[in-house]
Amino acid sequence: MSTATQKSSFAYYIHFIIIAFFAFGFGLIPPVEPITQKGMVLLGCFIGAIYGWSTIGIIWPSIIAILGMSLTLGMSTVLTAGFGSNICWMVIFTYFIIGLMEETKLMETIAAFLLTRKFCQGKPWIQFGFILFSSQIIGTIGGFASLMLFLTLFFNIAKLLNIPPYSKFVVISCFGVLFTHVFGMIAFPFLGNALIFISIWQSMGGAEIDFVHYMISSFSMIIVAFFTFILVCRFIIRLDLSPMKNFRIEDLGISSIKFTPMQKYASIAVIWMMIDLLLPSILPDDWAIVRFLTAITNFGQVALPIVVFMVLRHNGEPIIDFRKNTKYVSWDVILIIGTILPLATYLTADDTGISSFMVNLIQPLISAGLNPFVCILIIMFIAAVITNFANNTVVAVICMPIILTIASIDSSLSSQAGFFILVFMSHLAILTPSACPFAAVMFGNSNWIDIKSSFKYGLIIFIFSFIVMFPVGYALASVLL
Repeated sequence: MSTATQKSSFAYYIHFIIIAFFAFGFGLIPPVEPITQKGMVLLGCFIGAIYGWSTIGIIWPSIIAILGMSLTLGMSTVLTAGFGSNICWMVIFTYFIIGLMEETKLMETIAAFLLTRKFCQGKPWIQFGFILFSSQIIGTIGGFASLMLFLTLFFNIAKLLNIPPYSKFVVISCFGVLFTHVFGMIAFPFLGNALIFISIWQSMGGAEIDFVHYMISSFSMIIVAFFTFILVCRFIIRLDLSPMKNFRIEDLGISSIKFTPMQKYASIAVIWMMIDLLLPSILPDDWAIVRFLTAITNFGQVALPIVVFMVLRHNGEPIIDFRKNTKYVSWDVILIIGTILPLATYLTADDTGISSFMVNLIQPLISAGLNPFVCILIIMFIAAVITNFANNTVVAVICMPIILTIASIDSSLSSQAGFFILVFMSHLAILTPSACPFAAVMFGNSNWIDIKSSFKYGLIIFIFSFIVMFPVGYALASVLL
């Protein structure tokens, strides 16, 4: 075994020991008033999980934290609050819809349709913006497949136009694809990270988030972020797009493709799921359809179209093959949910004393005259910076109790707006390969982009995005949420 490998193995076991200490030993430390012994145990599990997710990964730290929580809460309570929750099973079944889209290559066909529109040809900035706009649309549900599709598309454009690797055009284009995808992850309140964040927020005692209002706010915010990016590229970075003036997307062999029967089924499944999830927020509560959808909860609203398409067949095969689509379930995400939900539910309960402890810490700042809005601005900037080096879920989970605490001290602060801004700031993860999995994929194309120029342009995009998005997002959410 090499020295480097020995050091790596040694560090791994040290991390493991630290996680185990927090999960099983932290509760033995005498508590600091007003934190109770139960609060110390849960706080230790929380710190251990955060540390483990940041150093080792998701699976083992989650399991250790669950075991640690069970010593105080009981295993059945922990499992019920986490893996037995409506949210956990909703997420699992959502992956079957995502799997259907992957199997049918639905996103690629939609991308081809969008990219072959004629109105933007011969207009470089309109064409560049529309390609990124298409990336934004597909990125909301396309995930890694969509990210790779649009990165490859820009690489091919660069080849066709004889634009060399590491040039400003290539680097900025890659950032555009990354930028649209990180915010696409949080566009819909019932998909991906947004659903996880909302579930944690509500479990911690935050007010219920209306799905329709969240979508209006998030899409408005995404539009603001999108145009901020385009304007920064044009007037601050001064990106030269003249080589694209005579470029046609068809030159890359991309043409509009008709939907296959399976792609049509996949489209119906996605639209059906979205309608199920949104109707209870739109229609009157006393309507029969609303009462039905409310009774079956978010899990039933997602599961209903999946069950129907498992029964329906095309060419003798089920449209949704349950066993085949299990490979699309992200168990990392499920373990995070199973760990965070019981922590979010019980960590800040009255009998832990942690909420009172946080109030005691923050109260002097408010009493000294520090504006709550300024407090949130500082917290959000710190979150935006840290998320480029740590898991965005970890960053959000740490900041949520702080937002709730400040709001409990000064009612002039909108906790809902603070939460909404946190969702976006914790996804401004574009500066480093460790910022998020999407960033890791982008930076991994080292034959096209380099770290030095990427950080240079990425920092400009990061700063201007924060300056614009924070006040606009807070104002939007204060009105809509």
